[in-house]
Amino acid sequence: KYQQKKKWNLGNYKHVYYALGIALFLIVSYLFFNHFKSDIIKHSEVKYIPMKSLYGQKYVTIFVNESSELFLLDTGASTTTVSSDFINKLVRDGYLDRQIHFRGYEMYSIADGSRVRGAIWSIPEIRVGSLVLNNIKFVELEGSEINLLGMSTLDLFGDYTINPNENLIEIK
Repeated sequence: KYQQKKKWNLGNYKHVYYALGIALFLIVSYLFFNHFKSDIIKHSEVKYIPMKSLYGQKYVTIFVNESSELFLLDTGASTTTVSSDFINKLVRDGYLDRQIHFRGYEMYSIADGSRVRGAIWSIPEIRVGSLVLNNIKFVELEGSEINLLGMSTLDLFGDYTINPNENLIEIK
């Protein structure tokens, strides 16, 4: 006897194809819209860094090695500078090691036009508001008694706006 091959009748499986099509559409839609949703959330997350106003100047609290230090906000300073007392405390506490974190010396021009020698240090981690920044360049200026938050660190914030009336730095 000659046996006839069984033909697949695709009409009987229409409901399976519809279900697969709908499932594929839902998966693609979910992935597509979640991609844009996450971008929207990322762009809408605004962080704020509080500032303190003292004697007409704006200060920002920076946390290094579990302790806080006030830094004068100085948009005219190209580099963040710190006092020798600040660096010596971090070395005494064991947070900085001269062999590991000291990067050398450079000459810097300061606001009065004079030039001073600065010791460059790589600070492993700082926290400014909710931001955590790693391997930050701080310059220890001889004779300086104040810490300045300069543009070298501010630029690491990305897109930011300083709002002096509300004592906030807004990071977008």
